[in-house]
Formats: sequence, structure tokens, C-alpha cells
Amino acid sequence: MGAQDLLDSFYSIDNLVSIDIAIDPAKWNDSVLKASPRGVGAPNSDPPQTNYDWVETTSVTISGTKFPKKSTFTQVAIIKKSFYGSLSFTKPSIKLDFTRFNKANEDEIKNLIGTDRLVFNNCKQDPAYVRQPLGYEILRQADLPSFRCNFATAFKKKFVKNQFKSDNGNAYEITFLDDFDPDRLAEGYLTFEGFSEHKDRKDLLRAAREIKDQGLSGAKKVIAWDQYIRFFAMEALLQHWDGYNQSMNNAFLYNDQKAKADPDIEKNDINFSFIPNGLDQILQNDHEILFSGWKSVLAKLTIADKEANAELNDQIRKLAEKIFSAENPAESIYPFLDKETEVLRSANASFKQDDVDAIKKRLSNIQSWAYAKVGAPE
Repeated sequence: MGAQDLLDSFYSIDNLVSIDIAIDPAKWNDSVLKASPRGVGAPNSDPPQTNYDWVETTSVTISGTKFPKKSTFTQVAIIKKSFYGSLSFTKPSIKLDFTRFNKANEDEIKNLIGTDRLVFNNCKQDPAYVRQPLGYEILRQADLPSFRCNFATAFKKKFVKNQFKSDNGNAYEITFLDDFDPDRLAEGYLTFEGFSEHKDRKDLLRAAREIKDQGLSGAKKVIAWDQYIRFFAMEALLQHWDGYNQSMNNAFLYNDQKAKADPDIEKNDINFSFIPNGLDQILQNDHEILFSGWKSVLAKLTIADKEANAELNDQIRKLAEKIFSAENPAESIYPFLDKETEVLRSANASFKQDDVDAIKKRLSNIQSWAYAKVGAPE
């Protein structure tokens, strides 16, 4: 199988994956379990200071109920992945990197599951344990980049190659309070995640300066605008209050152009798209879609402009009609949710069924809630 087929099999929603991590107890306790974040980042550091440290495990064993076969890898790197909203000292979110400390693992792990890095989120804000895989499935239906997820996610070059026209651009992760703020970016915030040799973030810095100087017209030069409006609309429909537009959090940026040492805005060398992330707190409101409290630079520019705001409302209306009609949830979303709960039961997970039922009810109301805000299609 090719890498994409391996990833499809590994992340199939009905494939329950088991990960057995062997690690020195002191390392686990001090560097992972009880570790606290250092902060958002150290200003003027190169690269910005990370919140946690990578440490070496003794071994990691992977298997699945359907895929893959049981395999063990040594010297796998592990790091805690939590900021304040998901911080836990009993069930931490973690990342695994199979090649950071042992390059000999690379061919075997990629031939096994198609990737050499995995992310495990603790679902601290989701007592139902279903929101993240469900959210990514709904985003896929909205034609937005969406991670493969079956209670684990992975973001790397193969994902970008599968979702965009170029895998030679630059990716950045938006975490708490990161935005297109040139002054803050100049201090070292908003981390480079790959995938080129041009790590100075010049494309990001120039985009931020263009937006600050030129406002909405500048934003439309450096942002894949139609994609951003669709992304904004889905954050509203899914009540993603901890996402980019309301909290400047939980998203990736990808410049879908071949990275250059000296990117030129006028030559279309900068074209940022958004990749949603961290969906464990979506669909929590019983009354309406998210429709106010926007704080991000791009959201404020959109809401303040009559034409852009109308464009956003029209996209909310179209997506509500396409994805949240009576037919689509019954045919695709509810069955997907049922598969999730079947897997959770097979793992004896202590998820809350009443919260799952509440999510279904909210899904059934999203279209009417959206039309109440933006009007029904004519």
C-alpha cells in the first residue's frame, strides 16, 4: 500500500489503535505527566522557546483492531502537548516522533502506518470523546482541509501534499493569542512547522505587515480568501469558540506556494490557507450558532466590511443548507457518530452517552439556528 492508503487504514474510524509506551518512570513523571508549560514562547528566541522538552522512551508498540500488525519501535521521542485549556497532570496530551532520536525507525514506521509522527489529544474539554473525529468529518464535507482522526491526529508533509497543490510551502501553528500581528511575530511568536529550508518566516511577516498596512484589501492579497470565509463560516456553525476567529488558537496556516527566500506579494508568492485544529470543544451550545465575539484580525476586518460580512453570511447559509439539512446528518454524520461510540464501547471508554445525544440534537438544530441569524435561502 502507498502512504495515503496506509494512513486511511490506520485512521479508519472503526479501527481502534493501541499504543503501549515503555518509559523510565522518572522521565514520564517529571517531563510529561507533571510538566507545566513554560509559556507562549520566549520573545526574540530563535526558534521561539517550546513549552515542553522532548524525552526518549524505551519503546513504543503499535497495534490496531483492524490495522496495523503489532510492531515495536525503540528510542521513540515523546513530548507533552497541552496549554491551559487542555492541561492535565493525570491524562496529558502527547506527541510521538519515531525518528527524532532514532533515524533507523523511519522506513519501518512509514511502511507500517504511512507517517513517523503521531499526536494524542486528551479530550479534556469533550466528555463524549467524539467531537474531534466528528468535527474533522464535517469539515471534510465543507471542502476544508481536515486531519485524519480516530482519536489521534497527525500533521506533516504527506497531509499537506494530499490537501494542497504544493507541498513545498511553509506551515505555521497558531496557538493561544497568535495572529497576523507584525510586532508580535517579530518577537518570535507563531511557530514554523515546515516544510521548506526558508525558516525565517519572511512570508508570514510580510503577510502580517500587508494586512496591518492595507486592511481588508491587503488581506485578500495574502490570504486564500474564499477558503478563509468558508473556514470562518464553519467555525461559526460548529460553535468553535476556541478556534482562530474567536480565540486566535487551534489552527494551522499553510502558504500554498513554493517557499522562496524573498517572497513577493505582487507575484502571488504568499497565499495562506487555514487548517482547523483542536475541535474537542465544538457543539457545546444548545441555543444558537457562534455569531459574535470575534477577536482575530481577519474576523474583525470581515465583520467591519459590509460586502465581506455579506459574503460570510452567504457562506454560512450555503453550508447550513448543504451539510446540516435533514438528509445529510441522517445519511452521513449520525452514522459516523454511531461508529465512534461503537469503538469507544469496545474500548470500555467512560464516555458520556448523554453528551453524545446532546450533540446529535444540536446537529439537528444547526440549520435552523443558522437561518435565524443570516436568513434562509430564497
